Amino acid sequence: MDNPLEKSRDELELLDGRFFDRYSAPILDKEKNFRGRVWFFRYITEVKQTKVLLQEQNSTLEERVSQRTFELEKLNDTLRTLLHSLEKEKKFLKKKRRKISKKPYCRFLIR
Repeated sequence: MDNPLEKSRDELELLDGRFFDRYSAPILDKEKNFRGRVWFFRYITEVKQTKVLLQEQNSTLEERVSQRTFELEKLNDTLRTLLHSLEKEKKFLKKKRRKISKKPYCRFLIR
């Protein structure tokens, strides 16, 4: 370490797949003179495994949401097209009804 007064923290992965959090800090006397260094190691394998699992589940969820959004957008386009067709049909039928209603012999049929 270049500066003995620096604190450091990092993660170590062992060959067997276990993980440890390593924290290191200087030991100073009352006058703030450097006297040594202390290291703390904390077992974090389960935390790392849980993070990986959470990331995988999040990725799967994002993929499912994306797929569902695509499906809903497609369905929405289909419904929009259908609605447009129905509106055109409605206009056409109203026009036809007006033409028919103007004929004297058809007035009693349409109310």
